[in-house]
Amino acid sequence: MEKLKRQSSSSQSAETKEKTGKTLFLIRHGESKYNSEISRVNEQFVGEERVKKVRELRFSLELIDPSLTDEGERQAKELTSLLKNKNVGLVITSPMRRCLQTTRCAFSNHQSKPKMIVLPLLKEHSLGTCDIPDDIKTIESDFPEFDYFLLNDYSCKELWFVDMMENEEQKKAFYTEMERDGSSHAADGIEKVHKIMTQEMVKAHPIAYESLEDLNKRVDKIKKWRKEQLRGVKDEESVVVVAHSYILQTFISKDGLVKLKTGEIYEHFLSFDEE
Repeated sequence: MEKLKRQSSSSQSAETKEKTGKTLFLIRHGESKYNSEISRVNEQFVGEERVKKVRELRFSLELIDPSLTDEGERQAKELTSLLKNKNVGLVITSPMRRCLQTTRCAFSNHQSKPKMIVLPLLKEHSLGTCDIPDDIKTIESDFPEFDYFLLNDYSCKELWFVDMMENEEQKKAFYTEMERDGSSHAADGIEKVHKIMTQEMVKAHPIAYESLEDLNKRVDKIKKWRKEQLRGVKDEESVVVVAHSYILQTFISKDGLVKLKTGEIYEHFLSFDEE
C-alpha cells in the first residue's frame, strides 16, 4: 500500500475543475504508546485473557494522553519528505499529544512555514484513558509553536474536554464527582481530573463513554467549522489535518471506508458544495 493514499483521480480532477473546494492532506498520528501496547497484547494473548488485558490498558492511568513511540516518531519524520514540496498554508491538529508530536516532526522545518492551530473538536473518540488530554498548561508549554486560541471558546479552558461533551448528564456526573472529591476546578490538580474521568469511563463500560450519537454531533460541528474557515485559505495553498482514525474517516466518507494506519497520509479534495 502506498504511503500517500489519494482520492480516485477521476473524481478528484472533476471536482478540482469547479474550484469550489480545498485539497486536504489527512494524517493519522504516528504510533503511540497505547497503539504499541495494544499490538503487543493482541500478539501475546487470546480469548478472555486478551479481553482482560485490553481492558486494563484501556483504563490505565499510565496511558493518559500517551506520547509517540520511537516507531511513531520515525513514521512522523517520514511525512517530511512526502510533504516537502507541498504548498501548505494551514495545519489543523487535534490537541492530543500524539498529534502535536506528529505535526511538529512533520512541519518543524517545512519550507512553507504554515500556521499550526489546535482544533479541540478533532480530539479522539472518548473510549479510554489514552483519549483523556493532558493538562493544557503543560501542553502549551511543551508545544509553544501551536496556536491554541480556539480553546478560549470554552467556559473553562482547563476543562475544555469536559465542556465540549454533548451529553449534559455526563457533564453533571463529572462535576458532581469533582465536588465530592473536594475539587471544583482543574487547578486543584490535573491528577484528580484524570482519575475522576477514568472512573466515569469505567462506569460506562462496556458502553462507549462518548456515544456514537454524541460523537457524530461533534463531527457535525467539525464540518461546520471547516466550511466556514477553509474558504479563507488561499487557492494555491493546501491544508493538512492531523488527527485520529475515526475523525479522519468522517472527512473522506464519500470515498469509501478508508481507515488510515498510524503515520499514514491521505490526499483528499473537499468540495465546499457538498458540505
